[in-house]
Amino acid sequence: MKYGLGHAKIALLLDANCLIYYCQRFDETFQQTAVKLYHPLGERVIKAINSAIADGRCVGSTARVLAEIPDKGAEELIDDFLCNAGIRDALERHGISRVPPRVVGRWQDRFTQKFKKLRNREWFREISFVPSQKELEDARTFYRSLAGRPVMVEHIARKGKDCPSEEDLGLALCAKELQVPLLTNDGDFTRFVEDWGRFGVIIQPLT
Repeated sequence: MKYGLGHAKIALLLDANCLIYYCQRFDETFQQTAVKLYHPLGERVIKAINSAIADGRCVGSTARVLAEIPDKGAEELIDDFLCNAGIRDALERHGISRVPPRVVGRWQDRFTQKFKKLRNREWFREISFVPSQKELEDARTFYRSLAGRPVMVEHIARKGKDCPSEEDLGLALCAKELQVPLLTNDGDFTRFVEDWGRFGVIIQPLT
């Protein structure tokens, strides 16, 4: 459901990873064995969502972040899912060494369907928030001011960039505007929780 910033009751914003984990839940039968597979962090996302719903509130994300997910494609996202160590371990525990292509294709379809349904849930808000260029530049300046710290040097070496994407910065600025936490496992945010707090963004690490 699409909304602007004038709508209240939003308790939490989700980054793209959280949205993907929420949709990566599959019940499958392999050789008459029923197996439930979900991203290891998916249960924590669901717990955070259910907590908001229990309080009569909603969760959401920005339209630009939501647009990123179809752009990545279900095929790539399911490939990533199958490469996750937790998923591989779960499959191996059930004696499954390889997921048949027909099952992989079915999961791609299911993921796409779940993502479409998520966007239309009554407790989900797709927020049409577009930060100004000044807000984006202020956020970049803040982030780059952290340069030189050992943790930032290591972080940049890992990610190969010195600043979050414009979509992620926009999501952080939306959280700042609404004064609600941003649930994320992105190191751009989780490694610098206190710094983002001083900038006015509440980071809730998904760990």
